[in-house]
Amino acid sequence: MTPGDFPVWHYSGPMPTKFFESPMSADLVKQGVIPPLEDRVPVPEDRMYSQPPDQIGVYGGVSRLSTTFTFLSEQALSNFGEREADGFTWRPFVGKDWGWSDDGRTLTFQLREGLHWSDGVPFTMDDIEWAWTALKEPRYQPSVPVRWRDPVTDNPVRWDKVDDLNFTLTFDSPVYNIMESRLNRGSICTVNGFCWFTPKHHVSQFMPEVVGQAKVDEMMAADGHEAFSSWWGYRTYDMSRADTPCARIMCVGGVGDENAQGKEIGKLTRNHYSWAFDPEGNQLPYVDGVWMYQNESNEVAVFRKMSGENDQPITYNNNLTNVPLYISNMERGDYSVYRWPSFGGNDAGLAFQQTWNEDPYLGELFRTHEFRQAVSYALDRAAINDTSFLGLGAVQNFVPRPDNPWYPGDEVRDLYTRRSTAQSNSMLDGLGLSARDDEGFRLRPDGDRLTLLFTTNSPQQLQMLELIRQQLEEVGIELGVRNGSNRARQGEQYLSFTASSYNYNPWMLEGGELSPLSGSHSVGQLIGRWYETSGSEGMAPGVADSSYLPLAPSANFPADPSGKLQENAELWLDGRQFPQFSPERAEAGQQIYRNVAEQIWNVPTVAFTGVARGIVFKRNNMRNVPKTHIRDIFGFAGWNYSFEDGQDNLNHPGNRSNLYRSVSFLDSNFFFDDSK
Repeated sequence: MTPGDFPVWHYSGPMPTKFFESPMSADLVKQGVIPPLEDRVPVPEDRMYSQPPDQIGVYGGVSRLSTTFTFLSEQALSNFGEREADGFTWRPFVGKDWGWSDDGRTLTFQLREGLHWSDGVPFTMDDIEWAWTALKEPRYQPSVPVRWRDPVTDNPVRWDKVDDLNFTLTFDSPVYNIMESRLNRGSICTVNGFCWFTPKHHVSQFMPEVVGQAKVDEMMAADGHEAFSSWWGYRTYDMSRADTPCARIMCVGGVGDENAQGKEIGKLTRNHYSWAFDPEGNQLPYVDGVWMYQNESNEVAVFRKMSGENDQPITYNNNLTNVPLYISNMERGDYSVYRWPSFGGNDAGLAFQQTWNEDPYLGELFRTHEFRQAVSYALDRAAINDTSFLGLGAVQNFVPRPDNPWYPGDEVRDLYTRRSTAQSNSMLDGLGLSARDDEGFRLRPDGDRLTLLFTTNSPQQLQMLELIRQQLEEVGIELGVRNGSNRARQGEQYLSFTASSYNYNPWMLEGGELSPLSGSHSVGQLIGRWYETSGSEGMAPGVADSSYLPLAPSANFPADPSGKLQENAELWLDGRQFPQFSPERAEAGQQIYRNVAEQIWNVPTVAFTGVARGIVFKRNNMRNVPKTHIRDIFGFAGWNYSFEDGQDNLNHPGNRSNLYRSVSFLDSNFFFDDSK
């Protein structure tokens, strides 16, 4: 399946000639609460048009989500551009359009004429300028993230106003990956949020520069906050407060409300100033609201889903190994089970933190390529796949799908994935670990048993670790498992599981798991911190440190003897200077994946299973939910979701679909027919 096989939400066909609004909106117009439709939305040519994947929707109903939290996150988006379901293609969202200069150094962005905030106040260039100037001061933006710095000079990007509808971002060098990044091109104006726009008329009333420090101190005390950074987010973040104007198709309507059973509910409600329409001119969204129920445990949340108390897609809390249980209950609950896998090629890699050195001997082993190879050869991936992944995974190294432009080749995909305990034992012996104790475990040079410790509180990881423990024991390595929070990304531990998540495009995040460009990197934490802080913190290259063995060449980071972590970081920085699907970017991406696979800092297991945020529950009468999708918590284009007849299940107990049956992704005709 190629990216072209995915449903597309963006509609570019003939523009509607008539436009319509929901009955809820129409009632508010009659009451004089909001202006008529044409007075509250952009001009027709500046509206966003979205194609529902199943059918033109029907207005009405409140959709339910059953989980363990009330933050609705990606269910309500507010970015200048957003992804299609293939994960590669980006479309204008809050913004109207963008384009590059001939030299790739300047991006010009265009606003939608007539756009409004959810409180009816016009969304203007002032809201953009305020975010790029006042909210980039150190109080709000203490540092500039890598993605907003030039890949050559490291200078921050420069914002400029062109006119009332256009602005530019300019770098010293060409930069082409800004609109591929999923991070904060919108209204997340928390401290360190690096947002693009904000409702100036609202947030300015909480700024010391505007209202004075005394007034801010008074408000902070009244709200029970001592730190400005946390209070600022509490007061201004539009996904936490219903009184903060939003530029979303659905806005927060209440967080912390409780239902009759005392369960907390997070609520979204339609934005009557939404700029989105379907091909027939109906203003989106179709549903009136979304309620998210916070349950006391994953088990309770899933039980409620299986009882039919979850309407629209959600992948959080769902366990791949429990899919047979979900399927056995789906007819009773009148729901279907979909799968949205990650296409980055790594669903559970055993990551060795290269910059950890609390025990210098273990640190040296982790930085020794032959040791990581030996661990890889010890793993029985077929058994892991069958036991922990229902046999659905592809046994391979950490590389994306073959249809990915950055796929490095079949020979790289299969590297080090064939099990050979003989080869593993031989390599471990060659590392000076031939001595064993009475139980057959290998001994370190100091006479202690070679023991690795893994910390986790994930039941699914614990199941997988039990298999890995047994397999490593066969080659004389003891694996101990402790219950608790894993802190390998903070540099406090050395083993973790990694997933490819968004790494099907290496340039979507600051290197993701592929290139160490952030201080939370799974295998290069201190190196990532150095890049993240422009060299002011973390581990610097070219500085000798004999405590890190094996000794790295003088130009390398001390914890990077191969130099490949540094090479991947530089490839990421160099690659962003070329268009997404250019030959130069393809070459850089393939080399990044090649280095990851050859160095196996993340010892691979399987890929493409849907294990992390990939198993989907949805009620059968909830339509316009893509069957094919890149992994996501709630799914892209949620504004298209609609009850088949506008009648929800919250207010109509016992309601079932009249047209559609329960299907699962394991059905042979899953993609072809789900009608009754």
